[in-house]
Amino acid sequence: MTPDPQSPTRRPSARETWVAALVCILVTGAAFLLKQSPRPPFADEFAYLAHGYSLFAHGVFGYLVDPAIAPQSEMFFLPLYPAFLSLLMSLDQTFASSVQCILSNMNTDGPLHADPGCAPQYGLAIPVQVLLAGLTLFFVWGTARRLSGSAKVAALAAILALLTKSYIHYANQFLTEVLTLPLAAALGWAMIAAWQDRSLKAAALSGLLFGLVTLNRAGWSYAVLVIAPVFLWMGIRLWRERGPRAFLPAVMFLGVSAAVVAPWLARNAALFDKPALTSGYDDMILVQRLSYNRMTPDELAASFVYWLPDFGDALAAKLFPKESYARLDFGEPGGFYSGALETYKAEVDAKRGAQPRFAYLIEHELLGNLDKHVAVTFAMVWRGMFVGKVWGLVAWAMFLPLLVWAAVRGWGALVVLALPPVFLLGLNAFVSVSIPRYNLALIPVLSFSAAHVLSLGAAWARARWRGARA
Repeated sequence: MTPDPQSPTRRPSARETWVAALVCILVTGAAFLLKQSPRPPFADEFAYLAHGYSLFAHGVFGYLVDPAIAPQSEMFFLPLYPAFLSLLMSLDQTFASSVQCILSNMNTDGPLHADPGCAPQYGLAIPVQVLLAGLTLFFVWGTARRLSGSAKVAALAAILALLTKSYIHYANQFLTEVLTLPLAAALGWAMIAAWQDRSLKAAALSGLLFGLVTLNRAGWSYAVLVIAPVFLWMGIRLWRERGPRAFLPAVMFLGVSAAVVAPWLARNAALFDKPALTSGYDDMILVQRLSYNRMTPDELAASFVYWLPDFGDALAAKLFPKESYARLDFGEPGGFYSGALETYKAEVDAKRGAQPRFAYLIEHELLGNLDKHVAVTFAMVWRGMFVGKVWGLVAWAMFLPLLVWAAVRGWGALVVLALPPVFLLGLNAFVSVSIPRYNLALIPVLSFSAAHVLSLGAAWARARWRGARA
């Protein structure tokens, strides 16, 4: 059942592809209607709605506080999802009016909240986000179909991805995952197509998708460190056959992705003299992450139990004293996360003097304590890897041995698919608080791996059963 590692697998017909797309969209929509209902925004959602409304009402990209007043331009947030929200507002007055009501009542007395009188009437917005969730599921199907050559494996992979509930969950929220999930899933499919078909068009599409996802989540920009080598390696392998033209896919990927990101960099350079994706975000994220380096050995050991999905906290309570796991809780007032925003940040500011906070954190708190930072990073990987909770725990048990087998046997397509999300899992653990939400791009490769292993197991069981009857 395993395809030839070096050869493109049998492609689905146009009819099969269109039917799969329609089924994925309809099933996602049905699942959404069964499990989700309108809800008011919460926490970070206000920031994205505010930026989107600012673009819609004032043509300014900034953090809007009063819907009637144009904000100052800023570059703390990235533009893609707010621009998407602004487009939806321009197409649907119901959505725009609802957001205006919500924003008119935020930041009035403490934590972000929506006025009870602002009904969550989002008009076109939620159906469009559900459509994007359905397309995400379709790209999971398409990736599995390319990798396996099997319609059954592809269907099973899509079903398993839907069972995480992540796609329908984030379709009902106003967070960057609305765009990150379909863009990341499509990028995985495009990279597989470029790898299998040696296609210049697929390389250009990969560049486009990578540029867009980078404009949505800044962390994705670092994935170029593993994606660019994929295209370079492709060129090296094709050198004898194509000569210098073998590197055209690499040039195309880098050129298109740079062209997509360049206007935003130019805007920031012109307005703020900073040709960067964001500003002011790095030290905040790093403070939160480095706070966890204060773990004791007992807390580090307990974290691998406490951060098991669903049952980990209860199990840790049975195996460890409370002081070994209490600070691991996000909601604990004196915990590592809350403490990062309070006591740890104050401690850092008191010690750094005139040195910029980010430079101080890198020099003294990270590089100056590198052994501890690396040790804690393994725990943070553990916390962030279980997308879909227990689903992720089971999927990883099938993915890891399959990935090792693929690397040994030269199944390059699976390795290519795994590289970006696995790299980002490690990066997120190294520089951030590393929650599963940051690593939802793992779902396509985990879903395929689980579907592939289950299919192999079913084939083995059938063969054993037939042998026993013979």
